[in-house]
Amino acid sequence: MEPLPKAPQTECEAGLRLGPDGLARVAFKGRLSALAVVDCWNKLERNLRGAGVKKLKVDVSGVDFCGGAGFALLPYLNMAKMTLGAEVSLMAWQRLLRKEEIKALRPGNCTLGVV
Repeated sequence: MEPLPKAPQTECEAGLRLGPDGLARVAFKGRLSALAVVDCWNKLERNLRGAGVKKLKVDVSGVDFCGGAGFALLPYLNMAKMTLGAEVSLMAWQRLLRKEEIKALRPGNCTLGVV
């Protein structure tokens, strides 16, 4: 009888480092699922607001899964909603998309409606 595969990680870790001169880095690891994102979002909101962040790097290279809640959190961070006025860079986000989704995002392959 073969052993069962290892259970997937259910938690999301958001490692936050606040550095000198307003530099900050958030490194996500694990699963950005609906349950996990709520806790991460609240912790980041508490720690980033008012911290004087001028540049924020968001690294998702350690994310195994990104659900709808994760895809809501990342743009929120990217738009500097927690770090007003900060320059934000989102690193390794393309790895969260399947190849078909990346092709659909290429210019000429998708149409954005204007409301």
